[in-house]
Amino acid sequence: MSKAKYICQLYGLIVLILPLNIVCSAANAEDMRLEGLLGWGHLDAKGSLTADNVQYDLDGLGGGGVTAGAALWKDFNYNLSLGIEYNYSINSITGSTQNGTTTSNGQIDLSKNSLLFNALWRRNSSDVHPFIGGGIGLSRINLETENTKTETLPTNSTTTVKFSDTQTAPVFQGLAGFDYDIDDQFYWGIVARYEYVPVELIDTDLRLRNMSISAKVGMKF
Repeated sequence: MSKAKYICQLYGLIVLILPLNIVCSAANAEDMRLEGLLGWGHLDAKGSLTADNVQYDLDGLGGGGVTAGAALWKDFNYNLSLGIEYNYSINSITGSTQNGTTTSNGQIDLSKNSLLFNALWRRNSSDVHPFIGGGIGLSRINLETENTKTETLPTNSTTTVKFSDTQTAPVFQGLAGFDYDIDDQFYWGIVARYEYVPVELIDTDLRLRNMSISAKVGMKF
């Protein structure tokens, strides 16, 4: 075998093995982690929702609600963590309009089931682990709205109409917080989250934004 051919083969072997070695070194590093979380969030919406021929301008309206979830993480070297997360939240938004002698009061209950893939910068050494990152996934959104219309003239009358819709939409999120090791296996933490969901509900384009803060507990294995 000529020296040039030998050098070319050796170079090719190095090019093939080096990236594999880097990946394997990263994969050897830390732990798998399973965690659960529970918190409180605030949802606001952008857009106008029409129900029972009444248009509700949702800009600036919002409501609070519970958020809960679970996540499975893999920690790597180089302060990288990748994870799959399930997240559930439910919020209520109320609105009112006045048109002459007619008053319409509406309430929107919106629940969201999301499955996301997340990537974090996380300090995977020491006992305190600050992190920041983001995620993308799909969300199954269920909307239920109840509209109560009251007319004072010519007679007092009240009419209640209910609507509902369920759609699947993309969800984007940013999150930041910290974890603290209780011992070699268990830890607790705090996470702040911002979610954005563009979705069409009841033939209306809405932009949902949810901000939440949650406490979490987890275990490494």
